[in-house]
Amino acid sequence: LEPARSATSTDAERLNIDLALMRGYLVAGDYIKALPIATRLAEQNPDSRALFLSYALALQGLGRWSELEHIAEERMRRKPENLDAMRILVASSEGRGDFKLAHTLGRKIEESGKAEQLDLNNLAWNALFTGSVDESDVEAAVKAAQMSQDDSTVLHTLGCVYAEMGKIQEAREVLLQGMDKLELDAPNSEYWYAFGRLAEQYGQRDIAISLYSRVDETKEPNLRPTSSYRLAQMRMEYAKALPAYPVPPQRPPASTSGGVLNGSVPQSIRISSDISEGLLIKKVEPIYPKVAKQARIQGPVVLQAEINKEIGRASCR
Repeated sequence: LEPARSATSTDAERLNIDLALMRGYLVAGDYIKALPIATRLAEQNPDSRALFLSYALALQGLGRWSELEHIAEERMRRKPENLDAMRILVASSEGRGDFKLAHTLGRKIEESGKAEQLDLNNLAWNALFTGSVDESDVEAAVKAAQMSQDDSTVLHTLGCVYAEMGKIQEAREVLLQGMDKLELDAPNSEYWYAFGRLAEQYGQRDIAISLYSRVDETKEPNLRPTSSYRLAQMRMEYAKALPAYPVPPQRPPASTSGGVLNGSVPQSIRISSDISEGLLIKKVEPIYPKVAKQARIQGPVVLQAEINKEIGRASCR
């Protein structure tokens, strides 16, 4: 097509070749070659939605966020509250890593009354990157699921939002429903993140890290700045900073004199397994963690127990 463009003699033929070349470059991910053609065509046809979106895609693919925001704002000046332009501003904020701004802009789309399933799903998903998910984000994800008739992608988002809120049972049910939609016998790359977040909520740090590590890296990060991989990497760094096994908090001192009831902290005593077996009064079979069972994880389970003889209480994690 490139040689044909130079040989063509009419504007109509040149336009058709330009359109074909631009689409081919975009599909191939060759945004450098696509950009000059998309720029020229979009400037010649400023009201064309298809050309505007193609121009935006080329800029996004190259990570040229300032230019992307400029064309979106320019379109907003000519067409106030244009949904495409509002979406592009959200995408640019995501690309810059400003997820709080992306979430705020997504909320504006919702408040405009023009939000579609995609917008509500992105709103809820972006909340996961801010570290602050609330009931309004859950409501957005639920509404997106209803509008999409339980699309598997939206169910994945809803399950992750539930997990972030600590709604373990709701999260598990929704995630399994999404997996059924995809006919998955085991979690795929996207779902490993969700089950990792559930493991974190159960206090299973090492299992969470293991599951996060199974999320595949994104091939085109500029086009997928809010991928499950990026989210998994963020959560993995956080989880690695946590202790391997939670340590029970110490009780504050009650007074300044001796004894456990008046403020001193008793020393922990480690008891060997053969002694503990001899002192066994009742044996309780452990319940395998649901999240590990669903994710088909197996390995050692370590319990940390503290027994205080003076006050007759025990804690176990």
